[in-house]
Amino acid sequence: MADEITLDDLIKQQAAMATLAMSLEGERETQRIQAVAAQLQAMGDQLGAMARALEEQHGPPPPRAMVEVVLTPEQRGRVVEKTGVDLASIRIADDGGATSQTMPLMDPRRIEFYALKEAERRKAGEEARARIAAEFAASLAAIEQQGTPEVKAKLAELRADPSFFGDALAKK
Repeated sequence: MADEITLDDLIKQQAAMATLAMSLEGERETQRIQAVAAQLQAMGDQLGAMARALEEQHGPPPPRAMVEVVLTPEQRGRVVEKTGVDLASIRIADDGGATSQTMPLMDPRRIEFYALKEAERRKAGEEARARIAAEFAASLAAIEQQGTPEVKAKLAELRADPSFFGDALAKK
């Protein structure tokens, strides 16, 4: 199907938006800045629509059986010590039901290993989100610093819109 959306399409759209935003560095012409801001808004809306279309394309994910394992205070402490992330429990995929049946026999070190991997995954995600938000904020600040009152007003208007930048920075 020619109209099928892929993850690569979303990534390309995000990259195009970043390139366009960076093209404003040093720009002083109010009309161009406003035009690019409007174009970024439209591209962000399109990105959001593409993401929704991708979700619809693949349909709802099949239900997954999961087992939630509560960490012992000692395991929890070691995970915090090693990663800085405090996990009370972890969820382990159990599509066939084998994990729940063998849980009483599972080595606690294995649970701790899974907990460490989950904590590292969460920490990396939070760090990436923070970096993206900081870069975006710095780009907006640079545009705002060099902009005219009209540009500043347009940015304030865009920031007030909850879907600004196509929800690309919204924490899920």
